[in-house]
Amino acid sequence: MKDKYHREITQLWWVAERYSKMAEKTKNKLKKKELQTTVKEHANRYHNISDIKGTDKWLMLLTAHLTSCAVRLCTIDDIMHSDRQRCYKKLVKEDELEDSRLRNNLDKIVHYLLRHNVAHPEDW
Repeated sequence: MKDKYHREITQLWWVAERYSKMAEKTKNKLKKKELQTTVKEHANRYHNISDIKGTDKWLMLLTAHLTSCAVRLCTIDDIMHSDRQRCYKKLVKEDELEDSRLRNNLDKIVHYLLRHNVAHPEDW
């Protein structure tokens, strides 16, 4: 890694860790059922700021923390010119993601999900 990127990557990583820790604390305030909603279901619940009440506030904060973390991780990934795009293409082409495949590729899948939580079509 070039020295000119070391400082930037270090700072991005530090901030990503903080957002990840805040997400973990926020997640612990929610019940399993609340965490099982899809991004689309979650987004469709909020048409006005006044719609965000009760546990919905925690869901919104969780999404914000994860998204903020993902933005930093994606920036690091872009700076380091990783080979994630090839990984994504492989994951997307698979018709089925069975349990063993999920467990064996957890790092790639978590990265994929975080990245697409930041940038995804609204019709998902």
